[in-house]
Amino acid sequence: MSNPRNGDTKPPCLPRNGLVKIPTQPNGLGSASITKGTPAVKNRLCQPSSVPAILSPALAHRSDLPIPSLASPLSLATLASVSSPPGASLVGLNASEGSDQPSPERLPGSPSERQLAVDEKILNRLFWYFSACEKCVLAQVCKAWRRVLYQPKFWVGLTPVLHTKELYNILPGGEKEFVSLQGFAVRGFDGFCLVGVSDLDICEFIDNYPLSKKGVKSMSLKRSTITDAGLEVMLEQMQGVVRLELSGCNDFTEAGLWSSLNARITALSVSDCINVADDAIAAISQLLPNLTELNLQAYHVTDTALAYF
Repeated sequence: MSNPRNGDTKPPCLPRNGLVKIPTQPNGLGSASITKGTPAVKNRLCQPSSVPAILSPALAHRSDLPIPSLASPLSLATLASVSSPPGASLVGLNASEGSDQPSPERLPGSPSERQLAVDEKILNRLFWYFSACEKCVLAQVCKAWRRVLYQPKFWVGLTPVLHTKELYNILPGGEKEFVSLQGFAVRGFDGFCLVGVSDLDICEFIDNYPLSKKGVKSMSLKRSTITDAGLEVMLEQMQGVVRLELSGCNDFTEAGLWSSLNARITALSVSDCINVADDAIAAISQLLPNLTELNLQAYHVTDTALAYF
C-alpha cells in the first residue's frame, strides 16, 4: 500500500490472480475495472492513496478528526469513537479469495493492539473511511479483514467490469476453465459489465454465477459478439434483469430484439449497434410498457421512428 507521506503516489491496486486489473492510465478501459453507479461513468475509482481519498468529503475539513493510517494499530482505536458518515465512499473490487499475508494475530505488538486489529466492530467503522482502491488492498491483508469487507454493504453501487479473457483460466493442458465467481456472489453484486463476450461466454456466466437467475438486476454488454440466440437466452434465464445496456454489439438483429425484450425492463441503453433501425424502435415502444429510461444512439434510425412513441 502506498503511503502519501513518503511521496509514493503509485496506485495501490495491483493485478491479482489474473481476474481484476485496474488500469494504470488515468483514462481508458483496462482489462477489468470498476465504476461507481453505471459503467458509463467516467470517474474512475482507482486513485493514488491520499488523505482526501481516505476521508469522506463531509470530514475532509475537520481538523479534530485523526487521519486514518494502517501504519499503527492504535489508529484503529482512535477511529473507533468516530461514527461512519452517511454516503461515505464504498469499496472497490478485489477478486482474490486467499491471502498470503500474515494475519494481525501474528504481527508484533502488544496483545491489545493485535486485538484491535481484528476487532470486527472497529473494522466495520474504520473501513468506511478508505477509498475503493484502498479497500481492494485491505481485503487482501488477512482473512479477518476480508471477512468484514466482503459484506454486501461495502459493495453497493459498484459494477464489476470483466473482459472475456479474464473469465477463463488456462489449464496446463491448454484447456480453458471458467473462473470461480463465488467471491462476487458473497459480496452480492447485482450488476455486471461484460466486454467482448460471445454467446458461449454469456451461458458460462449464467451457469457459474450463483445470483445470475434472480439476483442480477443490471447487465451491460460492450463490444461483444452476442447474437440473437445469446440475447434471447440471457434475458430468458436472467429473470431479474431490469436494466440493459448494449454498446458496440453488431451481431444481433432487429428480429433478435423482437424475440428477446421483456416487459420487466425499465431502463434500456443502445449505442453503436449497427443493426438497430426503425423496426428496433418499434419493438422497444411496443414490448417495454414499463420503460422509464431510454438512451439511444443509432445510425439508421429516421424520423419515422419517433412516431412509435
